Amino acid sequence: MRKQKNFLNRLKFLLFVVIKKILGMLLTPMQYDARCLNQAMKGIGSSDDDVIGEILCARPNGYLEQLKEVYEERYGNPLMEDIENNCRREFERFMLAILCCAREEGLDAIDEDQAAEDAQELFDVRFYSILNQTYNFPRLEKSDGSSPTSPSSPESALDALGCRSGSSTTNIKR
Repeated sequence: MRKQKNFLNRLKFLLFVVIKKILGMLLTPMQYDARCLNQAMKGIGSSDDDVIGEILCARPNGYLEQLKEVYEERYGNPLMEDIENNCRREFERFMLAILCCAREEGLDAIDEDQAAEDAQELFDVRFYSILNQTYNFPRLEKSDGSSPTSPSSPESALDALGCRSGSSTTNIKR
């Protein structure tokens, strides 16, 4: 009797999964995205940020404008309002900025010089963050007592730490 009940419960579950997949195949890509977004937001603190981010960040502005309309038609609430009510503060602000649909698109939108500058700035911040965590807020000084310079590459960062052979220009002072 118990085995029969377990079998029936398992069969119901599998049938539910199959029906759910079939219904998912009947949706347009935009309706499917709206459904995934709605399912990803099940209350504050329980949102699936990966799903929300993947959908919103990977779609062009025109698609997002239409997605907002489809979402509101299907679920009765504006997408921006649901994002605001169901996501962490930092992530919420980022997703709302994406939903404003003001991003530049296309290859012309990429400024390679600015991208390189931003990458260097992120590298510098991360490098010094790791230094501070590892060496208890050290100060890098060149051996001649002058101010340190920002490392321009991972190799120069290793040189600054004295981690590469032949490096004697920088000392770590506590």
